[in-house]
Amino acid sequence: MTGMDNMNDSDIANISLGGGEVEFITDSPYVVLLSPSVLDFLADELGGLCARRCPDLKNTLGEFINTTAYGQIGIYEIPAFIPGRYRLDVSFVRKTASRPPGSFLVEGGALLAADASKISLLARRLNWDTCGEMLAGPADDNSVQKEVVESMGGPYFAIVTADADLGLEFDGDGRYVLSPEGLAPILSSEN
Repeated sequence: MTGMDNMNDSDIANISLGGGEVEFITDSPYVVLLSPSVLDFLADELGGLCARRCPDLKNTLGEFINTTAYGQIGIYEIPAFIPGRYRLDVSFVRKTASRPPGSFLVEGGALLAADASKISLLARRLNWDTCGEMLAGPADDNSVQKEVVESMGGPYFAIVTADADLGLEFDGDGRYVLSPEGLAPILSSEN
């Protein structure tokens, strides 16, 4: 197959505790990067936005992306985009002291990457408390994660926590930017 396979999403590892790679599905060339602590705010602000019907999703989300008021949210545009599964490698998340386009603020040591076209749905299905349950629960219990994924119709998000002991630039609270090598398609032959 020349495209990507996003039909078999049951084996996607979209949560990583401690800096490992994560996978998720995206139907949009835009990936939103943010701290899960902002989800409750986004649910209120985005309300019933149906991003699929927005002809210009980036401009619709523009007031939330890398602005003075909402500088904690970044957006990454996938070059040569093909809908499907993508792998986020946090070793390509870089610290930045400035606020370049695409930068995002992490508070609480966790990074959330999500299909921008699903951000309103995600903010209604996943809040800060639910993220805390997923990240603090026993390693063999993914029931909360499964419930959120099923309610969204797929794993359109990924969460990774920082681990300062790994020597990665992504080591906790701070401002970051994603390098282009950090997000790669998972071709169907890899499945």
